[in-house]
Amino acid sequence: VLTMPGEVSLDEDRVVHLVSRVSGIVVDVKKNLGDIVETGECMAILDSAELGEAKSLFFERCNQADYNALQYDRAKVIEQNTSKAIDALLKLPALDSLKGSDYGDMGAYRSELLATYSSFLTARADYERMGKLYQKKAVSESEFLTDRNDYQKAKATFFAKLHDARYKVKRELADSLQTLRVSRYKLKTAERALAIIGLTHEQIDRLRRASAALN
Repeated sequence: VLTMPGEVSLDEDRVVHLVSRVSGIVVDVKKNLGDIVETGECMAILDSAELGEAKSLFFERCNQADYNALQYDRAKVIEQNTSKAIDALLKLPALDSLKGSDYGDMGAYRSELLATYSSFLTARADYERMGKLYQKKAVSESEFLTDRNDYQKAKATFFAKLHDARYKVKRELADSLQTLRVSRYKLKTAERALAIIGLTHEQIDRLRRASAALN
């Protein structure tokens, strides 16, 4: 019998050394040295501040993207309704007919346009009345010219307001869309960060649903 010193060790062809993708503190170990492990089994539980921060950022980006989507949807509605109202005002309808019209959500543009249009109609009526009086020599030329200037100013202001409102709603819609695209890009970046850490698509989807449920 030949006696020789030796060392018992694990089969290196069947040993895998695991390293966590994130830093943290191991709070529970599910397997011991020598245990057989199946694919998908939990080896240990790690308390990771890095993962927590990544999840927190993901929730924040989800909320921001959802909020910006709502803002974009409202901007679309305001742009459509305001454009319809502007087209109607260009036909110079009676003010009473507009009071019964419902163009939906127009934001602040409803009151601004109606106030300017009302001033324009008032100035036009005064000018027409003054014109008749002037023809009858009931008012002086200076009074007539003053009313005519007031009417021309009110008309210019009204049409400038229409042009300005049409431009602004389209610009605000474009700005809202750009903001939404940026927030969605940031959300994708946060998703990729979670995937790099090791979360699966299913786990990320569960986080997204959890975020939506909180809103």
